[in-house]
Amino acid sequence: MLIIYHTQELATPIFQELLSAFIVLTMIAGTLSYALYAYVEDVAKDVAADEKKKSYARYNAVIDSLSGLKKEIPVNAFVVVGL
Repeated sequence: MLIIYHTQELATPIFQELLSAFIVLTMIAGTLSYALYAYVEDVAKDVAADEKKKSYARYNAVIDSLSGLKKEIPVNAFVVVGL
């Protein structure tokens, strides 16, 4: 406790700088998440177009994996914002 009390003045400028950059970091994370989501969506559409050329089991596995990834991207974006 004594260390925290004496280092409070040193830590204040550091946290002020981090908080001022938070909005920018949030915007960057949100933009990258949206771009990744759009890319995965396009890949899923391309795979769906090739449905007749591939085996049914592999096709379902790929679609399931891409669907899981599409669900995970917004969750990761909200976790970054939450941190």
